[in-house]
Amino acid sequence: MDQHTTPRFFHQLVRPIMEWLPQLTQEWQGDFGYRKFFTHTHVLLSLFAHLSRAEGANDLATQLGDPSLITAELVGHTTGAISPSTLSRANQSRPYQI
Repeated sequence: MDQHTTPRFFHQLVRPIMEWLPQLTQEWQGDFGYRKFFTHTHVLLSLFAHLSRAEGANDLATQLGDPSLITAELVGHTTGAISPSTLSRANQSRPYQI
């Protein structure tokens, strides 16, 4: 995270999105077939990636698995490390409408 993307700023930014995300996830079956990497985390991680200028899927997967970073806590990821291929697959297959 850069100096301008603090946890407080991030949570304020995503608060309006979190109000309609559960409904859209259900409507578009965004979590269908997923056991570990859910829509909520995917959307927040995507926003985090843009704000933090992440280098790509490898960088994001590494950040999620690193307990010394706050990334997993920030995006609500509680199911352990994910692989870059899981993130890429979610980017390709999760409904864009969400």
